[in-house]
Amino acid sequence: MLHAEQFCSGVEATIKDLSSEDRDELRLKIVQCRSLISELQAIFEDDRLSIKNGMVRAHFRHLIMALLWIAFRARHDI
Repeated sequence: MLHAEQFCSGVEATIKDLSSEDRDELRLKIVQCRSLISELQAIFEDDRLSIKNGMVRAHFRHLIMALLWIAFRARHDI
């Protein structure tokens, strides 16, 4: 989760040269990633972070897809 947050912060720092529409799309997806990270963190703090937990699997899957989307859209700036 720490690496995902660091990735989001790094991408957010480098997207200043993009058009406003592309930048807004990336920021929206970064906010979605951070929301998923915070939900996973809350689950971790409740000691429920397990692959057996369906919610954990779903959040993790959505987080990975969002990170891949960000990496693809920001590939020229990374």
